[in-house]
Amino acid sequence: MKIGLIITGAGSSRRYQSKTSKLFETIDGQPILRHTYLAFQNIATIQQTIITLHPDHIAKGQQMFKKEANAVQLIEGGETRKESVQNAFSRLNPDIDWVMIHDGARPIVSEALIRRVIDATQTNSAIIPGLPVSDTIKRVKEKSVVETVSRDDLVTVQTPQLFRKDWLSEAYRTPMAKEATDEAMLLEHCNRPVTIVPGDAKNIKVTYPEDLVLAQTFITGLNAS
Repeated sequence: MKIGLIITGAGSSRRYQSKTSKLFETIDGQPILRHTYLAFQNIATIQQTIITLHPDHIAKGQQMFKKEANAVQLIEGGETRKESVQNAFSRLNPDIDWVMIHDGARPIVSEALIRRVIDATQTNSAIIPGLPVSDTIKRVKEKSVVETVSRDDLVTVQTPQLFRKDWLSEAYRTPMAKEATDEAMLLEHCNRPVTIVPGDAKNIKVTYPEDLVLAQTFITGLNAS
């Protein structure tokens, strides 16, 4: 097994509402993006790492990964996450046979979760981690509640997500590739089975400023243990 890791970091961070990109915010002396990258360093099956960045952040990224210049490829992302992933996919080495995709803004991904996703490849070809929905979900139309949605079959999806490279290559050539918002959705529309494995409640995505405080709490706790 040879995995190509794609870390997505080209978003505009509009919801973060800060002049600083959330990926470059610091936790325990290191930027979020570096925490994310380091989380995968003990995974021997990862043979190639590509990080997508906003064009304005390439130089900053090069400085951050100066020591890993030979191990990390930094490329410009697209207008959307999907475009960024496809840009990175086109740069994967020919011998890569699995593609792992992870949000750069999820710095607390555990090695246990990464290995859980990889282990699932023994019997599956598309794997995504998820957690059961705990909040009550309402369907709303024009500010009025239409119905309460059953949570029984709902999960919130996380990354890293892992897919057979040939499945993605084939799916990218279908008309649905223009409409699907992510790779799991694309494979679903291609009638490829996508398997859920248990996610991790601490594997949060830093989206809003308050998430940074929570991430700091988690990382401080990990370092203390």
